[in-house]
Amino acid sequence: MTLTINVLAAPAITRAWKARGTVGTPFSYTITANNYPATFNVSGLPAGLSVNTATGVISGTPTAEGTSSVSLHATNAGGTGSATLILKVKIAASPPAITSALTASGTVGTPFSYAITATDNPTSFNASGLPAGLSVNTATGVITGTPTAAGTSSTTLSATNAAGTGSATLALTINAAGISTLFSGTVSSIVVKNDPNPVELGVKFYPSRNGQIAGIMFYKNPQDTGTHTPHMWSSSGTLLASATFTGETASRWQAVNFANPVAITANTTYIASYHSNGDYTETDNYFATAHTDGPLTAPASASSGGNGVYIYGSGVSFPSNTWVTANYWVDVMFQ
Repeated sequence: MTLTINVLAAPAITRAWKARGTVGTPFSYTITANNYPATFNVSGLPAGLSVNTATGVISGTPTAEGTSSVSLHATNAGGTGSATLILKVKIAASPPAITSALTASGTVGTPFSYAITATDNPTSFNASGLPAGLSVNTATGVITGTPTAAGTSSTTLSATNAAGTGSATLALTINAAGISTLFSGTVSSIVVKNDPNPVELGVKFYPSRNGQIAGIMFYKNPQDTGTHTPHMWSSSGTLLASATFTGETASRWQAVNFANPVAITANTTYIASYHSNGDYTETDNYFATAHTDGPLTAPASASSGGNGVYIYGSGVSFPSNTWVTANYWVDVMFQ
């Protein structure tokens, strides 16, 4: 008879030898090995963790960040098998904190850009309470656009990652645009038109960008007394706004603001006019060529169906007649 005695081999660790945990988050790792281990043990565990020597389960809640080389042991009657586990414990992720400046300013009609920045690798951004004309790219955190109205806004900025959302308040000031005019407050070669009849006098113009007409000006002849009223028209004759000049001086430029600025569109023709009681100022042949000043252009008479427009009458009427491409020195305040 032959007697065979099998000697049990020592265990060999078979579980992956790398693991990760997070400070403050429960952790579990099970030591596995072949050859029927009877007991388990470890050394070099991070603070907060311990091992169940019967099951080989390492568990607990790590309390400190760091990387540990943990010795794993599995034992049976044949001996002990060992391996090293690289255990990395990281600090729990935090919600982002906004780091970009919390004040910013822009100007009506001028392109604006502001980038939200934050700590802790945000995956998305947002902004609420933005001024009209602005929007945010939620992927990049960049606020862009062209503001359409002046004022100060309290805009809530936010940045989000897996741990949560951080927010801050941006004080965003939009300043009124500087005023542009057709003639920059100057006149040339004016004459007094000895015409006693009431008449609506105007100018065709168009802007190179979107904006607003805040009001209208006209150059006053001392003989043109009485009340004057400005009017803003579409090219088809729709009255867009009106007002009454107050506090006039005896002569020179007079100005008045509309109660509500009139929004106008780039490269679209409008007419600005005022109602004169007669004996107004005029410069003949002015609009034989176009006149441009900054973002405003008064087109040449030949290319615009006549510029330097008028219509006689005591009431408000759309001026559509022309005479020798005359400039009646009506101007606009564009912003």
